[in-house]
Amino acid sequence: MIDGGAVLSWRDVSKRFGSVRALDGLTLSVERGEVFGFLGPNGAGKTTALRIAAGLIRPDRGEASLIGIPVGEKGSRRKVGYLPEEIRMPRRLRLGEWLGHQIRLRAADPSRIAPAAERVGLASSLGREVAGFSKGMRRRAALALLAASDPELWLLDEPTADLDVSGREMVENLILEARGRGATFFISSHILSEVERVCDRVGIIEGGRLRKTAAPAELLPAPLLVDLSLPTAPADPAPLARGRPFRWNAEAKRLRVFVQTREEGEDVVRSLGDAGYPPVQTLHRPASLRDAIEGHLS
Repeated sequence: MIDGGAVLSWRDVSKRFGSVRALDGLTLSVERGEVFGFLGPNGAGKTTALRIAAGLIRPDRGEASLIGIPVGEKGSRRKVGYLPEEIRMPRRLRLGEWLGHQIRLRAADPSRIAPAAERVGLASSLGREVAGFSKGMRRRAALALLAASDPELWLLDEPTADLDVSGREMVENLILEARGRGATFFISSHILSEVERVCDRVGIIEGGRLRKTAAPAELLPAPLLVDLSLPTAPADPAPLARGRPFRWNAEAKRLRVFVQTREEGEDVVRSLGDAGYPPVQTLHRPASLRDAIEGHLS
C-alpha cells in the first residue's frame, strides 16, 4: 500500500544490477512543498532511486509512487519533471524547436518557453542547433524545459553538474521560486553547500541503504568546528577530543573537533599542546553539512 499523503515515496524498494545491490529496502517519503536532498558517495544508490521514481527502471521488490499514483500507472508522471545527470538531446533540432516539441508533449503553455529560456540564460540561443551545445548549455536547456512546464514535483539528479558559478546560483533561485509556488523537490547532489542552503530535509544513503534523514542543522553535533593540523599522528585521536564529536584524517594528520563556542575550541588547542601535539595550523570556522556526513563521525 503506497502512502497516498506523500508527493513522492518509496516503500521497501530494492534493486540489483547483477551482483551489485544498488538499493536495499529503501523506504522514504517526501511531503508536498518540501525540498529534500539525497546525499551519498558515488554508487550509493541515489541515481537508481531517482530512475525508479521516474519510471525508467523497475525495482526488484517494493513500490514507488508519484503524487499518490503508483509509478507506471497512467497519469503517474503527468505533473512530474525529471532532470537526469546525463542529458542527451537530438542533433538536428534548434533549441526553440526542441522546447516546443517537449512542451506540446506535456500539454503545457508554449508562451512560457521564451521567459524560461531567458531565465536560464539561453534567450539568445533559441535559434541555435542543440548539437553545438556544451554540457552546461544542455543542462540549462533541460532546466528551461522544467521551468516552462512548471511541474508539481521536480526530480533533479546533480542539477548543477557542468554549470559555472552563475549557473549554480540560477538553479538555486529556480528551486526557491518554484518552491514558493508550492512545488516539491527531490534533489540528488554531491555539492553539499548548495543542498544545505535550499533543503528542508536531507537523507544520507550508503551502500543502497538509507542511513538517516534529518534537517541539515540536525546533522551537526555542534555549530562550530576547530580544524587542526598536527605535527605527528597519535595512535588514538579520541582522547585528544575529550569526548567531543570529531573527525580524524590519519594520512593528513588532520583533526576536526566539533565545539559549541570558540572558547571551547581554544580549550581543545591548549589540551593538544599539553598532550604533546601542539597544532601546526589551527582554523576556527562554522561547521558545515559536509563536515557532518563525509566519512563517519567518531
